[in-house]
Amino acid sequence: MTPISVFSSLSLAPVVQTSDPDASIKAEFGRLIHAAIINTCFRETLLTNPICAIENGYLGESFQFPFELKEQIKRIQAGTLEEFSTKILNVFDTPKISEMAVLQYH
Repeated sequence: MTPISVFSSLSLAPVVQTSDPDASIKAEFGRLIHAAIINTCFRETLLTNPICAIENGYLGESFQFPFELKEQIKRIQAGTLEEFSTKILNVFDTPKISEMAVLQYH
């Protein structure tokens, strides 16, 4: 019988093309949240120092987030994983500066 790593169940399935430009980042957040659900120590680190948790990874697996997103994550303060997840969802619901720009025609 071949032993299965706990993290192997968190691996991403083959990437399916979608029209969502944030699909890969959302998948990465899914992996992050799954690791926090599985491991209490990782969860506590994520809640108290999310950047440390992301940069240290989980069971040899790393998490890949753009620098700008890490800066937003760094400012998240949450007492529970549910609160952290809600705040992450708000990051995606907040329009990007380029989306907020208004084109003015002369």
